[in-house]
Amino acid sequence: MDGAQHYLKRIASEQDGFWQVLINYFPNVCNKNSRILDICCGVANEEPLLVRHFGKKTELISLDNNKGLESLLNELGRKSVKIGDVRELDRHVKGKFNLVMGRNVPLNPNYDAFRDRVFDYWPDVFEDLSRFMTSDATLFLTLVREDEFYRAEEILNWAGYRIRLKEINPIIVPSDYIGIQGADTKDSYVIIAQPPLQLRLFQC
Repeated sequence: MDGAQHYLKRIASEQDGFWQVLINYFPNVCNKNSRILDICCGVANEEPLLVRHFGKKTELISLDNNKGLESLLNELGRKSVKIGDVRELDRHVKGKFNLVMGRNVPLNPNYDAFRDRVFDYWPDVFEDLSRFMTSDATLFLTLVREDEFYRAEEILNWAGYRIRLKEINPIIVPSDYIGIQGADTKDSYVIIAQPPLQLRLFQC
């Protein structure tokens, strides 16, 4: 069994679980064939599921900054992935998206050992992200830990997003393997939001 086949076998239960998540939170897909941006996607296990659920003509762009995943991405045939930093969206994506999603995005501040200081770039990321969302777009986030869940709420409120739902995920995604063995990838919490109101006013 080659690397890709071995990997796909290991993450089958994760994909089954996330498929149920999509059905639960997006039961009535009225805008098929839309544009979707998947941030911090890792090896984009969501790719085939998003295309299946939202339609084959869906334009999906997945973004991750881990160049070390390129070989596995090629083996898996992940066509939507661009290697790039979410802090530099202008360099990697164009136009506006109907759905922006991020599975288990690590939202807490990052420690830079080289500079011996903490960087908290996530508020700026989500403020910038709103420029790439249509006026009626949906932001869909899943978080692993409770502290990240509350951190997401704090950031989105600061950036002016309108939070429509925040809850413990009722769907169990039975996997702890998403590209880096041992990484905890439980989709434990869910937040659904819409872009800031001022963005909607400018686009009307």
